[in-house]
Amino acid sequence: MAEGSKNYQIMELVATGGTAVLYRAVQTSLDRVVAVKKLHHHLTTDENFTRRFILEAKAAASLDHENIVKIIDFGVEDGTYMMVMEFIDGASVREILDKWKQIPLNLAFALVHQICMGLEHAHAKGIVHRDIKPGNIMLTRSGRAKITDFGLAKLAQGQTQQTAANSILGTPLYMSPEQAFGESVDQRSDLFSLGTVLYECLTGHQPFHGESYMGVIQNIIHQHAPHPSKYGVELPAASEGIVLKSMHKNREGRFQSAREFRQAVEKFLGLSALKEANENLKSLLATDGATVVLPRTERVRTKKRRVRKGVTAAFSLAAAALVGALGFFYAPDTIRKPIAGLVARSGTGTVVESPALGERTGHRDVFSAGLSGGLGATAPADTAAALQRDAKNTVARDDSMANREDLSVAREHPVAREVPSPDTLETPSSDARGAEEPAERTAETVKKGWLTITGEPAAEVYVDGVYRGDTPLPRLELLSGRHALECKSPKHETYQETVSITAGELSSRNIVLHRLAGRLSLSTIEGAEVHLDGVLIGVTPLAGPVELDAGNHQLTVKKAGYHVWNNAVSIEARQILPLKIILSPIY
Repeated sequence: MAEGSKNYQIMELVATGGTAVLYRAVQTSLDRVVAVKKLHHHLTTDENFTRRFILEAKAAASLDHENIVKIIDFGVEDGTYMMVMEFIDGASVREILDKWKQIPLNLAFALVHQICMGLEHAHAKGIVHRDIKPGNIMLTRSGRAKITDFGLAKLAQGQTQQTAANSILGTPLYMSPEQAFGESVDQRSDLFSLGTVLYECLTGHQPFHGESYMGVIQNIIHQHAPHPSKYGVELPAASEGIVLKSMHKNREGRFQSAREFRQAVEKFLGLSALKEANENLKSLLATDGATVVLPRTERVRTKKRRVRKGVTAAFSLAAAALVGALGFFYAPDTIRKPIAGLVARSGTGTVVESPALGERTGHRDVFSAGLSGGLGATAPADTAAALQRDAKNTVARDDSMANREDLSVAREHPVAREVPSPDTLETPSSDARGAEEPAERTAETVKKGWLTITGEPAAEVYVDGVYRGDTPLPRLELLSGRHALECKSPKHETYQETVSITAGELSSRNIVLHRLAGRLSLSTIEGAEVHLDGVLIGVTPLAGPVELDAGNHQLTVKKAGYHVWNNAVSIEARQILPLKIILSPIY
């Protein structure tokens, strides 16, 4: 307790790393819990480490996003470099993976979706993290994912030859190929690292593991990640495509921006499933030994199997007992339990086949006792009638369930996790309706209308958060009533509208999406040529901010006698990206 600064009182040690130590502390002036990160004292005389520590503070302090850990203060006290950050009550993804081994598919994609949003913000500010890994992704108790540790971050506007030469810095297992080569990196390097994290979350294995540092580097450069099926993981084709694209060896084959990565996740999951997954992320922080019940959208269907034979056998047995007038009888509620128990529906939509009739504890004794009554005994008329009625109703219900193709048997196929299609999320399947639902409901005539959508450019169409295809859509059938319509296209503003569908009528929409644009404000030495995407746009000083389509652009600034500055910049819609570039003289 005695250790600390004037305004920060150290409470406990949280973690120790190779370069710094992290404490939980109290900011006495505001009486709030914070995290204090101190550089190891023996490294304060090493210029490389102190420079990186200062860079981390400056890089993170320039960012303000809910998916990035916030920097509160920075300074040097008693010769020790100290950085104060918001305290995260939660755990790192590294700790989560060490505990759970794998993360359910929906939750893994929801986690990556949040990190993409944080990277969008950082990249728009010209900051590349360069060390995205499970240990640098935190998850709060409320289910918020946050990026931390910008110690290796590269300011796009400040790259020099020394920065490029040091780009091999980073955690080898999650490096991009260009980073492993020691080449200059851009935001797509972060996306490769994030894809590697996603792969590990889904499979429980690091894709480029090697016996040595150089072995890992060689695997990253030359080897492709093993197919998930090697580890017994079967991914939906769409999700597998996202993983493979994010980890493409050539950066041109990857997602070109964090936004593009994010949108691919949204399209795969659907907005409603994504929302549900975000709400369930906090379940990953359940204490050891706790039983975690995953939501329906996290389950994977086991092998399909009919149970008609089992139900038919049960019916035959019940019928034989009734017709033969055996000398034993069940009360109506007694026979209902073992017969209905053959196929029991759980709350998640999974169907469980129970043990055969007469093999359940409690039923075997009653069954045997009934046999001892002899064949000559006759059941009372009211009991026999109740028995016949209950058996008929129960078996009819179970027989209809047996016709369904997606029944799973719990005894042979343990429940795993599943990602339903968007259609499954929005429209209750026949399984999702309980067996007790009245038959009349399934036969109801639902009133529907139609919607046709045209416009420029081609766009993805979402209705009530579910992807329904790309424009033009000549005839989209919808239930009558109000629906939320969204049209999305890269580099364009999203179109949103609430449409009203009238039964039996056709509604039309011609939608023109507006391009997303931002501006670049450039400050550098006078007389330098400025090239954007390979095209000369002027010589400095420029007349004013340059308007550009939102997204990634390649910026080159060069002048005779100076080293060429060449890097990628990310333009955010309706924002100005200020860049101050200092060209290094050639000696």
